[in-house]
Amino acid sequence: MGLPLLVEKGYPKTFGAGLIAAGGTLAIIIPPSSIMILYACTAEVSTTDMFKAGIVPGLLIAVVLVVYIYVYCKKNGYGKEDVGKFSMKEVAHTSKKAVWALIMPVAILGAIYSGICTATEAAAVSVIYAAIVCLFIYKDVKLKEFKTIFYDSVRTSAFILAITMTATLFGFLITMEKLPQMILGIVLGARINSAGLLIALNCVLFLLGFFMSPGAIILIVVPMILPVTSALGISPIHLGIMLTVNLELALLTPPVGTNLYVLSKISALPVSEVIKGLMPFIIIMFIALMFLTFVPALSLCLL
Repeated sequence: MGLPLLVEKGYPKTFGAGLIAAGGTLAIIIPPSSIMILYACTAEVSTTDMFKAGIVPGLLIAVVLVVYIYVYCKKNGYGKEDVGKFSMKEVAHTSKKAVWALIMPVAILGAIYSGICTATEAAAVSVIYAAIVCLFIYKDVKLKEFKTIFYDSVRTSAFILAITMTATLFGFLITMEKLPQMILGIVLGARINSAGLLIALNCVLFLLGFFMSPGAIILIVVPMILPVTSALGISPIHLGIMLTVNLELALLTPPVGTNLYVLSKISALPVSEVIKGLMPFIIIMFIALMFLTFVPALSLCLL
């Protein structure tokens, strides 16, 4: 729906594809986020703290993207056509239709933050809630489709568990071989400070994002770098936010970037054209990443 509407209003298709692909990555840093849950489990930190820490960075990246979009459209003369007057009646009507969907994230976060249930329990409740709403209220899912839904869920879960199993074995091996201690010794021997280490980590994570899925990066990389960053006084929550933003970028970079290929398919544009539309957004998000890296208070202010 979004891309055809943008094209209909006169926006370049490459810009629209880049906008939607970049905007879609915000889902993994603004809670609730499965990536944050995976990091919290791997790093043994509070999922609730990770969710709280993601609010300000997520809003910051969103604001930066909005500013760029406004300047781009203003400079190129897009968005001048009449799109209709603002109507509270229309807002109320649309909100009423969406209220059942809007309740779910509020209920999930409220239950987790209030301590009523854990993130895992909240996920189970949300699945049941979503099934009831889709079946009996929106009626956009039929009972006969549940077989396909369960099959796809099992395939996805099996894939994740296979990665987890392999990463756990890898983690056991690097622990036995004392690789984190070796890395820490190299870092301390080279007299690299925390700022230098964060720059190096960002470069490594950005490059890994070209070739590995977000889940694999967390499960393989975090056990190696966490002892080193902790020894240098870097908060594991701050590290988690930095890692999550890097994984946002990983969704946009070839040859593994999921959002890149999804938008290529939806827009019927070659991947190279979608990348052209994405480049400004990637650069802006990388700049935002640098702010989040060197201003830990942006991630930790709500804890």
